[in-house]
Amino acid sequence: MKILMLSRDPTLLSKKSEGNIHRRFEEYSKYMEIYNINIGNRNMEKKNLNIYGASQFPILYFLQSLFLGFRIIKERKIEIINPQDPLLCGIVGYLLHLLSPETKFVVDVHSGFFQEYWKKKLGIFHSIGIYILKKADAIRTVSKQMKKELKEKGFEKVFVCPVGIDINPFLKIGKKKQDSKIIFVGRVVEEKNLELLINAMNKLKNKSLTVVGEGKLLEKIKRDAPKNVNFLGGVPQKKLPSLYANADILILPSKSESWGMVIVEAFASGIPAIVSSNVKSVGELVVNGKTGFVFESGNEADLVKKIKMFFSTPKKERKRMGKKSRIKSMEYSLEKMAGKRYKIFKEVLVQ
Repeated sequence: MKILMLSRDPTLLSKKSEGNIHRRFEEYSKYMEIYNINIGNRNMEKKNLNIYGASQFPILYFLQSLFLGFRIIKERKIEIINPQDPLLCGIVGYLLHLLSPETKFVVDVHSGFFQEYWKKKLGIFHSIGIYILKKADAIRTVSKQMKKELKEKGFEKVFVCPVGIDINPFLKIGKKKQDSKIIFVGRVVEEKNLELLINAMNKLKNKSLTVVGEGKLLEKIKRDAPKNVNFLGGVPQKKLPSLYANADILILPSKSESWGMVIVEAFASGIPAIVSSNVKSVGELVVNGKTGFVFESGNEADLVKKIKMFFSTPKKERKRMGKKSRIKSMEYSLEKMAGKRYKIFKEVLVQ
């Protein structure tokens, strides 16, 4: 099976990049012959895995991906075109599909695409994204909640396959002593809503927060943060397991989140999560009172309440939550999700 994937993740071809995204593509290549056009200034070729660099600038990426993609489709006899979003990658993918109608067109939807946050942020491009989704032979999304929303919008051929995680490095490190430590891992950008958590920490003076991640809002948030918040910036993937293991709880206060890979990483490390109600894995990954807690999105008082609720829970019960979380993480290993993705593509080809 030959797949052309279109994506714009600069970490995949970065020389400093490591960890989960490389492992993910390597796992895909065990099932399929992958051709990927991505942001980067170099190419990467391995057995069944060919990654081609393209410009980070949208117009140049569009042109380069269109010409390179068409050549790959004809030379390699591509069977499925799979853009990683219904926006720029989706537009390129749809045009390539029109030029090569013998291919199947499968579009990924990762974000909470139908939430008001994204409608406002994307403007006219949101409508373009809807049009691209309507032209797809199938849609692959990452959570059951996202599938439900897509079905309610009239999309019929929708498959669920979360992003797999290389959980082994996290499983290997044992959980450390509990001592009121909170961790946030993610990009420091508007949709992650870290500011809400920082404000909450002003009311939790006896708790400490470690922030792992970089982004355009980092410096502003650091200036306003209380003393019980520690910023580590971006860290190598190999250091994440020990950072999770030293924490008691992960908090993800996102305004919009389709799944939350960091939740699976935290679960594999044996720690539960407190997440906003806008995280689409609520009920599927984060089960209230079992693998974590859910607070009303944007509600600082409710977030503080859920944090206090977690730390007031007896340690024995918190450890039990951690064990349940670790067991849950094993459902989303790289190996299982790559196999599931292959089965989805196989089903699409016979439609």
